[in-house]
Amino acid sequence: MISVPFFRRPGRVLCSVIVAAAVFAAGCSSSPDTVQQKQIPRYQQPLIDLTEDARASCSYAGGTPSLIRELNGAQTPGCQFANGKRCSQQSLLSGSCGAVL
Repeated sequence: MISVPFFRRPGRVLCSVIVAAAVFAAGCSSSPDTVQQKQIPRYQQPLIDLTEDARASCSYAGGTPSLIRELNGAQTPGCQFANGKRCSQQSLLSGSCGAVL
């Protein structure tokens, strides 16, 4: 029997091409069943629990209500001014805190 090289057999070459094309197409066309949506980070403004009187005093003095971080890590509601000065809620209500220009 005469040995014929692999690529000289028309049936095997065609079969190999079809199998290779099927594997390539299956590998490229696979898509997940569910579409994942892009996760967008959401930021929430912290709740500043100032009384209405303290909030009004802060705004009238030119400050913005904010949370003041204490040395022990606690956060207390207060007022922050443009020059960096911060006042607690008690000092706002007593009138001992105001914006210093």
